[in-house]
Amino acid sequence: MSTGRARLWRSMRILRDFGIAELAMTAKAGKANAAQYVAGLLRAGYLSVRSARRNGSREPATIYTLSREAGPLPPQLCEDGAIRDFNIDTAAETIGRLL
Repeated sequence: MSTGRARLWRSMRILRDFGIAELAMTAKAGKANAAQYVAGLLRAGYLSVRSARRNGSREPATIYTLSREAGPLPPQLCEDGAIRDFNIDTAAETIGRLL
């Protein structure tokens, strides 16, 4: 069975452009989990932000774009503030530190 973060990563790779609600829905994950994962990947440079009106909404929604894709394995947010990407190195190379 796939973890929530793995499903979120897979959905990001398929959608390319997404909002938190759309991502959580397509990945069958909670919005809080999706928001936390997106925030970490954004700080590490995997995502970029653009704002646009979507689906006839009056309020602009934050839309994220996948800007760096290393491969099919989901980057991991670690407690020490690092992002570990097993696609780059099987020894889990540290990509970036979260602020």
